[in-house]
Amino acid sequence: MFPVATVSASRAPVNAMRIAAVTFHVLNVNARTNWSFVRVELDGGAVGTGEASLNGYEPLLDACVRALAATLVGTEVEAGWRHLVTRPHAPGGLAQNAAKSAVAQALADAEARAAGVSLTQWLGGARRVRVPVYANINRATVDRSPDGCARASARSRAE
Repeated sequence: MFPVATVSASRAPVNAMRIAAVTFHVLNVNARTNWSFVRVELDGGAVGTGEASLNGYEPLLDACVRALAATLVGTEVEAGWRHLVTRPHAPGGLAQNAAKSAVAQALADAEARAAGVSLTQWLGGARRVRVPVYANINRATVDRSPDGCARASARSRAE
């Protein structure tokens, strides 16, 4: 398992919510795939999770999350949001933007939980009844020939 980046603030009671901890976690899914997650904890105990997977760049993501954590921990939630703006050509590139995006996802999740509502409600409510999804069989396909892809697709549909 990849080392976890952790920075924590004191748990002193405050009027506005503050960011208490920002941590980075990697889950090894299989020989080809790692999933990266960020966990944000607020001083009131609410916890949120965001996703930042860039397979093969986990050390860089970890460094980006550590740098963000050093800035964010101890700040009021509202003030923290200004550090999470992503810019396409900013220094840090894709990894920095993935880390910022994951922290933003986790912060939104934590705020919704602190408010006692679903993230959907916190974001303003559902916009549709159904959400289209797709199954990615790429990582499970060893034989990359047309027949191999067809077999992987058939196995996926059968599951």
